[in-house]
Amino acid sequence: MDIIKEKLKKFVSDREWDQFHNPKNLVLSLVSETGELAEIFRWLTLEECSRIMENPELAQHVREEVADVFNNIVLLAMKLDIDLLSVAKEKLILTEEKYPTHKWKGRPRQV
Repeated sequence: MDIIKEKLKKFVSDREWDQFHNPKNLVLSLVSETGELAEIFRWLTLEECSRIMENPELAQHVREEVADVFNNIVLLAMKLDIDLLSVAKEKLILTEEKYPTHKWKGRPRQV
């Protein structure tokens, strides 16, 4: 993670983009990139979605968009001084408590 963070920091610094990287803009960028990922899947059937990585061209597109989403999350976390790995572990513990296996095994999450 540290290597990715350093490379992203250098990439942004080299282009003098930090001036544009406030939390609002980074969140909007994240939403935009997530939308681009969703667009790939938008009109596919469930079957086509399950086989998407078998198509080299689509698989590459998916990988690139997932990377864009990931990089935007890392940039946002860096801007807000959030340790992504720590909060992900903490959130998983909270989610496990909220949805215990004995109550939720094989059931979809309900509102």
